[in-house]
This record gives sequence, structure tokens and C-alpha cells, in this order.
Amino acid sequence: AVDALLLDKIRLAERNGIQFEHELRISSGLSLPAEDLGTILGNALDNALEGCGRMAEDGRRKTIDLKILEDEGELLIYVRNSINPGEIRKVREGYLSSKRRKDVRGYGLYNMRKAVEKNRGNLVVNSEGDFFELKILVPLRRPL
Repeated sequence: AVDALLLDKIRLAERNGIQFEHELRISSGLSLPAEDLGTILGNALDNALEGCGRMAEDGRRKTIDLKILEDEGELLIYVRNSINPGEIRKVREGYLSSKRRKDVRGYGLYNMRKAVEKNRGNLVVNSEGDFFELKILVPLRRPL
């Protein structure tokens, strides 16, 4: 499932001139439910692709850096993408959607947070300058 999702997003990035770097170190028997992993990765990568797609054509590179690492009973998902400076607006503990059409508000970050919390994980977002970062850490259940 991860392979199919990533292949689709990598091809979409290539078609749109976005450099997509990735590092994956996960086992095939990952204990995180597939629907939650799909929700997290799908929304994270859709948001990253949209952020890069809105960038001004001013010579800056459009990039997405993805790391999915399984280590010592935890899963780390890290996504960093380039954005237009100042595009992301933080309010209280969250971020406002930067979608141009306000009637099509994004729920991606909300859905990711729900999937992460359901699995006792933690999601942290950060926006500085030309980049947006998403860090997710989820404890993995040990097989019985």
C-alpha cells in the first residue's frame, strides 16, 4: 500500500517539476493500521504537493523530503516541503488552510492528527521561511 501511494505521488511530483527525495526503512509487517497510514501519508503528501504547486516561479527549487523510519518500536514520518515565504499562517495551536478557494477548506491536517492520536502518536508542524515541516511519531504495537 505504501509503495503504490508513494509511486503515485512521486510521479505527480515529477510531472510538476518538484524534486522528491525519500528514505524508507519500514518492515512489511507494520502494526499501524493500513487505513491510518494511508490517511497520514496521503494527506501529508497531498499537502506538500499543493504547497509546492502554489510556489511562485522565481527560480527557487520545489522540493519534498520524505522519511519514513521504523526504529525501536516507533514509526517516524517526516515531511518537509518548500513553500512561498509567509504563506502559512499559524493561529493558536494550529494552521489556517492556505487553499485559495475558501469553500474548499482543507481537512488534511485535521484528519492526519486524528489518525495519529488514535494510534497514541504525536504530530508536530512547523513553518519557517521557505519550508513547512511535519513530524509524526507513532508507537508501534508489539506482535502478540
